Amino acid sequence: RKSRPLIFLSTHCIESGRPTLTGLGAWAEDFVRAGAPVFIGTWRQVKDEAAAAFTQVFYDTLWQGETLGDAFRKARLHVLESLP
Repeated sequence: RKSRPLIFLSTHCIESGRPTLTGLGAWAEDFVRAGAPVFIGTWRQVKDEAAAAFTQVFYDTLWQGETLGDAFRKARLHVLESLP
């Protein structure tokens, strides 16, 4: 796992295109092709407050030993419930 890290890019908008049925596009595709088992990013703009809240809950949940899916779900719910 140390040689194949989780890639998490949190920024306003990291993708230059839209998702397609046959590919990930831009950054995501580059990291996955390079061997990253997990890439987390966004295809559309995200406010700084939402990105920070998501990131905090996501990593806190992972550090508690929960699964990647649970960390994602809890972070998304937190953002949806706590931010306007």
